Amino acid sequence: MKKLLAVIFCLLLLTAAACGNGASDEPILTVSGEGISEPMEFSLKDLQTLDDQTLVYSTVNNFPSTKYARAQGCSLAALLGACGTGEDITQITVSADDGFSKTFSRDQLLGTAYFYDLSGNPTEVPAMLAWAYSDDSGKVPGDAEPMDDLRLIFGQQGPHQANASASVQHVSSIEVSTEPLPRLQPCSFNKTAEGLIELVYDDMDQVKLYYTVDGTDPDPLTSEVYNPSTSNFQPELNAPLDLPAGTKIRAMAVGFGWADSEISEYVVE
Repeated sequence: MKKLLAVIFCLLLLTAAACGNGASDEPILTVSGEGISEPMEFSLKDLQTLDDQTLVYSTVNNFPSTKYARAQGCSLAALLGACGTGEDITQITVSADDGFSKTFSRDQLLGTAYFYDLSGNPTEVPAMLAWAYSDDSGKVPGDAEPMDDLRLIFGQQGPHQANASASVQHVSSIEVSTEPLPRLQPCSFNKTAEGLIELVYDDMDQVKLYYTVDGTDPDPLTSEVYNPSTSNFQPELNAPLDLPAGTKIRAMAVGFGWADSEISEYVVE
């Protein structure tokens, strides 16, 4: 009898644990678009079955205000793989239940990206739809707190990339497209009365301008960024360049949902 009671007690514990895991069968996410054969719906339980990992991310809103986040969720690559997406998708639009949406290029969400630790050392991390999340401005949180919905979080493709503002919360749908990406316009240059060089762009807050002065092509992973902050946060960080005559500046505009601009060149006179 004691053995039977012990078995029943263990079964009750297992049943309670299974019922208390918070995973629902109700659809919480729809994936659609010409990049897949037909729309698909996923419940939280579906996503947890596809992929369940906990990772740490660095997020930058207005440089140099870096936060560190711990997130538990399903990688976007695993989700889109389950939808049968191919190499031909070019754009991924992530939408929230309040109508807010953000469009990304394929590479911006499925390409190589990193978590940068407190010392600036990079660790590769995938884009994720998280169902648990916590962040802190001074340290990595110990636990990811469960949420009632999904949040997009992704790594940085360079230590200066501002990824926080594009981290869509309350995600309800994803649309994948095979349409060509629009291309950003190239930036221009201006020499001030003091002889300083300004990089000029019509909507500076929506892009980052990466530049080099050694003749190489700009690269978000390694190049300096001209506008690390925004016009309403710390505009003094977006300072003109003091460069000697003969210096060749090469610059490129980069923004979410766009193909990088052509490289612009300017030789300081």
